[in-house]
Amino acid sequence: DVSFCITDVEGGDTTLSVEIQQDDPGANYSPPNEFLLQVLHFMTFAVINTGVVGSVAAINDTTVQIIIPPLPQLFTIGLVPGNYYMRIVATNSDQTWDTLGTLIRLTIGAPNPSPLSIDVIDPITLQSTNFDGDTTICINEALYFLLSPYNFESTYIWGLNNIQNFAEGGPTTGILFNGGGEYDLTVTETNFGCVGPGSEIAHINVIGPPNSPILGPFQACEGDTMEYHVPLNEDTYYSWNVIPGDVVDTLGNTADLYFPTAGQAVITLSAVNECGSVNSTRTIIVRQPPIVNAGNDTTICNDETVTIHTNDGTNYNFYWSLNGNEFSQDSSVNVSPDTSTTYVIRVTNSGVLACETSDTVTVFVEDPKPGKSILLETCDGEEMVLTADTIALSYLWSNGEITNSITVQDTGWYYLYSQLENEVCAKVDSFHFVTKPCYLPLILVNVFSPNDDGFNNTWTPKQTFGYDEFSIIIYNRWGLKVFESEDPFFHWNGDDLGGNKCTDGTYFYIAGLQHLENSDEQKGTVTLIRGGAN
Repeated sequence: DVSFCITDVEGGDTTLSVEIQQDDPGANYSPPNEFLLQVLHFMTFAVINTGVVGSVAAINDTTVQIIIPPLPQLFTIGLVPGNYYMRIVATNSDQTWDTLGTLIRLTIGAPNPSPLSIDVIDPITLQSTNFDGDTTICINEALYFLLSPYNFESTYIWGLNNIQNFAEGGPTTGILFNGGGEYDLTVTETNFGCVGPGSEIAHINVIGPPNSPILGPFQACEGDTMEYHVPLNEDTYYSWNVIPGDVVDTLGNTADLYFPTAGQAVITLSAVNECGSVNSTRTIIVRQPPIVNAGNDTTICNDETVTIHTNDGTNYNFYWSLNGNEFSQDSSVNVSPDTSTTYVIRVTNSGVLACETSDTVTVFVEDPKPGKSILLETCDGEEMVLTADTIALSYLWSNGEITNSITVQDTGWYYLYSQLENEVCAKVDSFHFVTKPCYLPLILVNVFSPNDDGFNNTWTPKQTFGYDEFSIIIYNRWGLKVFESEDPFFHWNGDDLGGNKCTDGTYFYIAGLQHLENSDEQKGTVTLIRGGAN
């Protein structure tokens, strides 16, 4: 067998061997002998041509090349694609009966070099339906396909999805699609053993009536908006409804449904496409959510504690959180925020479907209102009365007193918390109580006895003070100075400036006192008595 696959631009060639004297008696060949390739009709063995497809001059064993031209030139040598016989013919043999060689089968194939075109036709009118390579049909519907171009000498193998040899068909092939899905259809031409490039892919989308089981939650909570859906069918119209309730939003096969009332709600869906229509229903249990009320927002003073709470209920679970962090599972909780803070209470009720409700409450925090800061001074040892300067609902002093005024003697800071009407935080007044040494006059005794008896031997002030400036001068009765000092805590032992003991008698003094608060000059007499001394 010798086979060739040719095209419009390419032919084929190969080499055949010629062997002589294969049968007895063997023939001899002499020049000018040629071995010629002769092509015969496959059925009648009629000679079509001799020496056209190959020849060689030889008298012994040799080879001959067979050349098959491209398709346009094939007709010029009397051939078309198909099956033939071929044999060697000798031109100069000494045996007249031995001039013909063994028969060889020659096959020439030439499939269409361009991809085949698949079209859909009406099986009755055989008219094209303007198939563009992609169509949608219903289940159990048949399509009839037309190939172009078509060669009756070729065989055509149809492929469907992964089945390469799905069917063998002619110019019009019908396929019944009894299952939904996406199908890719191809066809390949084989012309006398030569396979062509195949066809373009035809896409067939097979659909059935809408598939509409309603999918989604089997329960809902009153006030919920929940999503329900059905499997998506292309080119299908969907219409949703819920009673009682509302269709909030829909995107064809999906819908957001609102359930306003506890009890039962019925969802209905109508789906229509070119292959039919279907109605679906589903009953949903709508549960009552817990009732939550965290109360009104409140305002407290810094460092105070307030109780926030929500109402109790049967099978209620409580979850208090702050900034997303849960901190209590009680219905009531005490909080002491430093700044204004919003608390979230989330409450669920137990069951197959736990419904949930949440609320918020804000605790606003205020700082105490600053009042006056007062500095109070008095002389050492004196008491001071501290008094509120406003009328308030209540008073609280830092020493625990609750009257509007207190009497204090100890120095230091005293704070008054005055709770004013319509105010959350008390007004805070501060009192700084301090003492200082106050101006004191000089007090002197009027008699002393410097007789070394250990009692009243010097004359010194009975009361004195740390004056800014001080001086005292003592004179005898003749006006002579006998003593002077600038020390406000002086001591006079009865001697004069020369160290002599003064005689008994009355002496005169003048004291000068200088101070920021007061200045004074004091005069008086003092009696010196030495009698009774040993």
